[in-house]
Amino acid sequence: MNRPDSLLAAHGRLDVHESLLDGLGCAGPGPARVERHPAALETVFDTAAAVRCPPKRAQARGAETAMSLC
Repeated sequence: MNRPDSLLAAHGRLDVHESLLDGLGCAGPGPARVERHPAALETVFDTAAAVRCPPKRAQARGAETAMSLC
């Protein structure tokens, strides 16, 4: 996975790095915590999706629609 600051650097926009982190609520934590954040969000999303769409219903609808609303 590319680091966000690498993408910003590639576009000459390192000047907005801190303000973007601030907007995401990630300005204060250290790099290790920021790097764990997407994984934590993935866990929360997967948990919420399982509640919204129980596995049996998702399986019955087919893999191609498993991510759509049930």
